[in-house]
Amino acid sequence: MSDIELPTDWEAFGPCMKALPTDRMRGFVYCYVQNGGHLARAAAQAGYSSDTATSAATRLMHDDRILDALAECTWKSFNGMGVMAVRALEPILKNPLHKHHMKAIDSVLDRVLPNKPVDDKQESSEDMVNRLLLFCEKTGADPKALLGPLAEKVLRLAAKPVVAEAEVVEVVPPRQKGHVKKTPPAPVKTGLEGLEDVL
Repeated sequence: MSDIELPTDWEAFGPCMKALPTDRMRGFVYCYVQNGGHLARAAAQAGYSSDTATSAATRLMHDDRILDALAECTWKSFNGMGVMAVRALEPILKNPLHKHHMKAIDSVLDRVLPNKPVDDKQESSEDMVNRLLLFCEKTGADPKALLGPLAEKVLRLAAKPVVAEAEVVEVVPPRQKGHVKKTPPAPVKTGLEGLEDVL
């Protein structure tokens, strides 16, 4: 009944798969990942009876050992998709006129040079441009080649003067020669100080 060829040697698999007590359980996990998540079909493909495949699959999915093995196999498949994702992203990065070109650049930069603001606010255009230029500086890439027609606009944005917040401090001019500092007159002593309590 199986249209999926089951491995004959499970040694190449991870520790969770190898820890399963039977080859049929390993077969279920393998078929479930390979067939795209069809439970009953995976049980039948692994050698469980067609009549009881649905109940067997349900029972297996409540076994923590099966769930651990599924997570292990799924993560392995997911990691393998990284190459396909990079291949799909490459044409977008190479086409500055693509509508998602800047989003693709940001996505790559976010992984290569993570620098998101701590409070998770939207990254400003200036911050993104600065990260892009830092990336080009570190890798030796030419920003003009990477950005195409957008390069001039982006580089102009990067060349904007930086406005920093500053504290205003009043500067008092130094005293000029001949200037005499006036001091208020000292209080006149009358000899009656301290008698306020008596009065």
